[in-house]
Formats: sequence, C-alpha cells, structure tokens
Amino acid sequence: MENPTQNIGRIIAEQRRAAGWTQTQLAEKLGISGQAVSKWENGESMPDILLLPQLGQLFGISVDVLLGGEESARDEQRLIHDYCTYAAKKGRSAAVLEILSRMFYPVGKKIGGRGVDQAAGHLRISCPDWGFAAAGSEWRKTVYGQEPAQVAAVLTLLAEPNVQAVLRCTSLNCAQTVPEIAEAAALSTTEAQLLLLRLMEQNLLCYDADGSGKQGYLHSAGIVGAELIYLGCSFVGSGKEFDNWIWYTTNDPHD
Repeated sequence: MENPTQNIGRIIAEQRRAAGWTQTQLAEKLGISGQAVSKWENGESMPDILLLPQLGQLFGISVDVLLGGEESARDEQRLIHDYCTYAAKKGRSAAVLEILSRMFYPVGKKIGGRGVDQAAGHLRISCPDWGFAAAGSEWRKTVYGQEPAQVAAVLTLLAEPNVQAVLRCTSLNCAQTVPEIAEAAALSTTEAQLLLLRLMEQNLLCYDADGSGKQGYLHSAGIVGAELIYLGCSFVGSGKEFDNWIWYTTNDPHD
C-alpha cells in the first residue's frame, strides 16, 4: 500500500509523462533542481506546500487531485489548497503566524487596534502584525520558571545595537537580502552574515520567500517574543503605561 509521499510522487510522475516533459523540464518550470523532482517521483520526499498550487496549474488539475484525496476528504484537501494559495501570496512565515493567531479566536472575529486579554487564565496579545498567546492556567509558572542564564543570554543578544538594527530593517512580509540588510544596518557583508546566522539560531529570523516570491531574510516566530521584550523595556521601571493600547477581556472590551 502506498504511503502519502509515494502516492503524490506517482501522481506527479503520471502527470509529467502525460504532459510530455522530462524531470529536468518540469524542474525548470518550477525553478528547482531535477534531483528534487526525481526524489518526489521515487517517494523519497514531498514537494514544498508552496509549490502545490503551481504544480496543479502546470498539470491542469486541482491540488485535491494532486494529493490523491478521496471524495470523503475533499473538504480537507480544499482547506489545504486554500492555505497553500494563501501562503504563496502572503509568505510562509506570515501565513503561519496568521493561522496560529486565528486558532485562539473565532474565525472572522476582528479585534480593532491592539489589546491584551488575561481572561480564563490565558494571556493573549493582539497587535496589527501578529498575535501572541500563552494558553492554559500554568503559563505564569512557565514565564517565571525560565533559567536565569537563558534569560540573560536572550536579553544580552537583544541589547546589542547591531541586533536591533538588523531586526529593525527586516520584517514579516518583505524578504531582505544580505546586501540590503548590510546597507540598511550599516554593517559589512561579513558582519551581517554572521549576525543573521545568530538570529536564525535563536528563531528570530528565517530564510524564505515572501509573498512576491523574493528570497531573503524574514522575521520568524520568535520575533513576537523579542518585540514583547523591547516593548516592555519602554515602560518597565519608568512608570509609563502602554500608549494607544486597548485593554480588554473576551467579554467586555474597554479602554
């Protein structure tokens, strides 16, 4: 019996042969290597989800058919297709964060402005570009149970001027190349490359394609925590309040 990887590999091979293309020709149309196509068709790996809509379009079939879904699984496959299309347009990192944020609120519910929700033992924070949630009643123990050395390492990294400069000139939606980052942050190419590697190791940046297809460095999931730290530093010990924030509960938003 075929596993999912072998199943999609067989379908790709059948569709490619029906179109009269070699593995190399299909690879060129997708902007990848012929070896990658070979691995798909041999059941050794699966295509990146962002390539599925493009594959379907080239073969003239839906992603449902490409994935070989049964009729009973059509709704699920349709959701996968919609996500793939959305991720290809929005960018993978942005799409993942958007979907994770929506998991904590009813679909379609839109919270205006910014807000913090600590109802029912949860901590949820909504900002224009991202959402953050610490679910469950034990989140305080997790927050205050971090090893001092780990806390110090993260804070020391975020305090470096060059780190702040790189994070400031990168974003969730627009990929930046090494030369672009080096110029914007006033760093040499070597300095930028070494710093980008450190930030990727800490899950603050990733190398991926944005919604336009441009390859480069984007904010990763960890950026949410970093921005919360920077935001906290603006008022911790200063006696200031968050400016222009709406504090709310899930039942009764208020100023």
